Amino acid sequence: MSLLGRLRKRLGRSPVSDDRFCPWCLEPTTDPYCPNEGCHFAVPRTSRDVLPTEDSPFHALFVDWRYRVTRRIGEGGFGSLYRAYDRFADTMVAIKFLCDRPDDEVSEKARQHLEHEAAVLGRLRHRHIVRMYDVENLREGPPCLVMELLDGHDLETELGAHRRRPARQAIEWLIPVCEALQCAHQRDILHLDIKPSNLFLHRTADGEVVLKVLDFGISRLRGTPCARPAQRSAPGMVYGTPHYMSPEVAQGRTPGPTSDLYSLGVLLYEMLAGSPPFAGVEDHNVMSAHVLSPVPPLPPNPDIPTELRDLVGSLLEKKPRRRPQTAREVAERLRQIREELPASDIAPTSLPADRSCSPSAPDTVPLEMP
Repeated sequence: MSLLGRLRKRLGRSPVSDDRFCPWCLEPTTDPYCPNEGCHFAVPRTSRDVLPTEDSPFHALFVDWRYRVTRRIGEGGFGSLYRAYDRFADTMVAIKFLCDRPDDEVSEKARQHLEHEAAVLGRLRHRHIVRMYDVENLREGPPCLVMELLDGHDLETELGAHRRRPARQAIEWLIPVCEALQCAHQRDILHLDIKPSNLFLHRTADGEVVLKVLDFGISRLRGTPCARPAQRSAPGMVYGTPHYMSPEVAQGRTPGPTSDLYSLGVLLYEMLAGSPPFAGVEDHNVMSAHVLSPVPPLPPNPDIPTELRDLVGSLLEKKPRRRPQTAREVAERLRQIREELPASDIAPTSLPADRSCSPSAPDTVPLEMP
């Protein structure tokens, strides 16, 4: 019988709000500590959330005697993302595993990928960058990265089929991205995959919506060349997304901070026009278009200020030296443009109004899926 089946049989009923469970043996108890001999774990206030909600090879796993895995919330080329309970902090976290089963072999390339992402996130502490808490078992057992659990959805989901947005809303979303990029660039870290699916609208415990930049898995230090553009060197590993790729990255040349700003310009263009600059170009020709073709002008729209059109044009310059040179500069220009816009020029972000950030709320935490 599966873990879930044994648990349901043991309980004989669905848990109610007063039930408390040991995070190790999952026995129900009313005591502050598990009464089972050899266990004696503190029973958390959020104890209902330690219960696995679906069968999975990882649900019987207790990582480093600290994290109880409860359910899968995402998957991608480098493994799966799970929701888990942190018994030390009495809170829920996200754990990114590099395998589908605890006993699976993990390639050296995949381990290096996780080590790289952990090293990058470990150097970055910013309100608008997803936070890393821990790295476990990189040399034995299932490698995993423990991260902040987010509540909400990514910008790709938010934009949906109607991608054109008011200028003010586009600006409100991009200013936090600029702040996150400035933090990374000051530490000589380039993201190199800024796109809607790597930007997450997270609702905090007090209901505030905070944009978070995700997935530094393909980031690199400033001055490191992109050896071959968009080449897959391992399953799921790419050096960027063609529609948001700067010309120098598309050519395999050494990127810089302005490479991320070019991607930011593509995103801004997309939200003002309803589609990225070369949306009608076949995928295998998109990178060549970024290198050789002039960017189509934004459609005529009196609601797009001239200053914002000029900023988009400067961000999408083919030559890096002709673009704005820092994310801080772009953020300042966006703030100046925002001050001149009518106050009514905004549409609300469509996160559910009654959605809480409690561990019991459903989550969507995307994993990179090239």
